[in-house]
Amino acid sequence: MAELQTDQQIDANSGVEALLGFEFQRNCALLLLLENYKDYSAKNFFLSIEHYDDFLFCFRDKTKHKIEYIKSYQAKKNSGPKWSINDLAIPTAKMLDVGKAILNDSILKSEDFKSDLIFISNKIIELKSDNLNKDHKSKKAQYITITLKENNNYVSYKQLNDVIKIKIKNSIPYSFIDSEFDNIFYQWIDFPVTPKNQIAIIDDRIRENFEGIPDSKAAIQALLTLFKNIETVYNNGNKISLLDKSKILEGSEISKAMKVIDLEQRAFDFWRDSAKQFCPKLKINTSISNKAEEYIGIAFELFKDKSQVEHKKIYDFVKNSNFDEFTFANEDCIDSFVSNYYSSSIKSNSLSHEDIVFAIICAYVQTRDIK
Repeated sequence: MAELQTDQQIDANSGVEALLGFEFQRNCALLLLLENYKDYSAKNFFLSIEHYDDFLFCFRDKTKHKIEYIKSYQAKKNSGPKWSINDLAIPTAKMLDVGKAILNDSILKSEDFKSDLIFISNKIIELKSDNLNKDHKSKKAQYITITLKENNNYVSYKQLNDVIKIKIKNSIPYSFIDSEFDNIFYQWIDFPVTPKNQIAIIDDRIRENFEGIPDSKAAIQALLTLFKNIETVYNNGNKISLLDKSKILEGSEISKAMKVIDLEQRAFDFWRDSAKQFCPKLKINTSISNKAEEYIGIAFELFKDKSQVEHKKIYDFVKNSNFDEFTFANEDCIDSFVSNYYSSSIKSNSLSHEDIVFAIICAYVQTRDIK
């Protein structure tokens, strides 16, 4: 069979210009991440959005140097009530094209590398054969139908009846090597139509998977920000490559983001529980105390920014000091850190008093693992 010219068919910045139209794809990727997080977080993986396909989950082998498995997704909405084989012709062709492109990608792959090419939608997927009795007009029309919905939501091409396979192949507008079809899967997901209701489902999944996260909405925002950081990046030189780190979100970065949300809440709880004692001791007025959550959020953001040298010094100062071993109350302990910071050689005149206080509190909560 003639081969499809891969580099001509894949849009190197597929839909970046129409970013607002990709909420479903992004939300779908986030939902799948959360539903599989316990499994995925135990592996070395990364996520790529708007790169080869709508999104990909890529898993490294035990050496952490080679890719052993990729799950590539096309996530599509449909204005009609369901997807038919003819409706799926172009998406299926694109998946086959992506599968070939992934094989040709220069990233190192393990000897047993495999990829799954998955079409996923929240609309019913109906894989229906032509009339089996079309040549026998006297017989009642008969069809073989596979319907993907609540009670049957996932099927591989290899599992399908041969007559459905033939119809799928004949619907494709290009020619492909037969073996490429074996990596095709179709999946239905129970996901609302509107972005608002999709986020509500994602909120539920976060609370299920991250029991230590008290603020699920903040966690959602953190994850969406991470996603947007890669989905809005143009492919380098209009070329697609899994080696392009600007288009990759590492699983470890997702874990870090969740940890920071947890730490921020712990720091705020720590402040709130002792605010009456903290404020007069640390000379923090009521208006500043009422903005504690904001100051805490800023402090943790600056801790992450390697260019913020003064906050790095505060973090190290708290980490390496032991005033908590000589005090008996939280307000006295934090007061000791603040007082000794002001008399130390790392004192900064560029930071406000409240910035210093909240940075010390955040560093204390993080380095002492305060619950």
